[in-house]
Amino acid sequence: MKKLSEIKKLIVNEKDHFNVALKSLNNSGKKICLVTNKKNKLIGVITDGDIRRNLLKKKSNLKCGLISSKNYLSSSSILLKEKLINKAKIKKILNIPVVNKNGMLIGIHFLTTDSFIKK
Repeated sequence: MKKLSEIKKLIVNEKDHFNVALKSLNNSGKKICLVTNKKNKLIGVITDGDIRRNLLKKKSNLKCGLISSKNYLSSSSILLKEKLINKAKIKKILNIPVVNKNGMLIGIHFLTTDSFIKK
């Protein structure tokens, strides 16, 4: 798991313009932005697909909180359980945010495509 201090570039505020998320996606190379509120509670995730879909709707003044996906896979454990890894494999998800019991972002698990290959 990568801790919060290691993933600062991936975090955007829900009130930020989507351009902030776009820059984060472009600069981080991780294909995900974590959208938090001012109390650091995870409220959604943004991928480049979320931005594309909203641009196609010809919406321009979009805030990160509005375009973020609220249907994301997350973990409350710093160790990933096999059941969660299998769910991620089925959904082809490579990034699993880690939140505490109050929904506060504490880190993220980055899976690799290698973890999807049966050995």
